[in-house]
Amino acid sequence: AATLRDESFWGTSATSATGALRDPKSIELDCGSPQKLTNGEGGWKSAGFPVDQAAAVGLADALRRAKPVTWLHPESFVTASIAQSKCRVHVTWEGESSAKTTVEFGDKVGTYVLAARAGDKTPCLLPADLVQLAKNWYVERAFLGGDGVATDIASLEVTKGARTVVLRTEAEL
Repeated sequence: AATLRDESFWGTSATSATGALRDPKSIELDCGSPQKLTNGEGGWKSAGFPVDQAAAVGLADALRRAKPVTWLHPESFVTASIAQSKCRVHVTWEGESSAKTTVEFGDKVGTYVLAARAGDKTPCLLPADLVQLAKNWYVERAFLGGDGVATDIASLEVTKGARTVVLRTEAEL
């Protein structure tokens, strides 16, 4: 059952006082390989490692523009799918102090995925490509090694100082 709702997916956290969409200042991906992307001077970074800027900008833009195809009834069967989610994305928007907005993804339904903001009991359908974007590696592959080495890596753990980034292939997810 569908429900009517006059609100963007991200609510007021993603829009400025003028109604313009804000840019994400950090994106934490917890969909397979955990990554934290931070947007600052010099573009996007991940734990101090260089990031594929075009891919990170594409992810940020897709998240900013995420629009539900339909909102579902809060008491629908899909809430269990989302409650068992193993895929979460946390976004901190420009202009916010440290408040995060979290989206939890559930099962895929055709070309869509069940989704809900954490703490929001009303699920919706979002484009399924958002989940694939959340599973991608964003650390610059050239940084991981040259001469085609990065394309042959099954999994990798990179440590810089006290920070560790664990990367896994889609087959491992």
